Amino acid sequence: MNWAMPHVPRVFIVALAFVGWLWSGWALLAGLLWGAALRCDEACDGQGWRRSLDAWQWNGIVVLGVVAFIAGTALVIFVWRRRRAYAAAALVIELGAVLVLGTALSPEWLEHLDRRSVGELAAMLAGIAAPIVAVVLANSSARHATPRAQRPTESP
Repeated sequence: MNWAMPHVPRVFIVALAFVGWLWSGWALLAGLLWGAALRCDEACDGQGWRRSLDAWQWNGIVVLGVVAFIAGTALVIFVWRRRRAYAAAALVIELGAVLVLGTALSPEWLEHLDRRSVGELAAMLAGIAAPIVAVVLANSSARHATPRAQRPTESP
């Protein structure tokens, strides 16, 4: 039995990776917005770093947003270039940065998934699943491409 993956158009695979890039753009925006501009949103007096305007964690939130965006960009590039291992590494870094960023901004986010609409949950699932599928399929169109050395050359 042949378990080879069917040919999937490269543009579709890159589009799946692009979904992950869009989510990394959200992480960049959130990191810059809350980490640099909105710091302690309502009260800057009290216990914990979220109530301290000069806490180092705010700078960490900015860094996490930037790391997620760079990793998301690398994911798209590596999927486009059919580098599955590098794409997988970029995806792990991106998902890790987004997870830590989301937890830093809202520590109880996992406990409140039941408050999300079906559309929000579908968007979250697509943001996770699409880049994973892109990484899995990253090499599937490579075997259908003709190597440069075997391509016929045009005669003048």
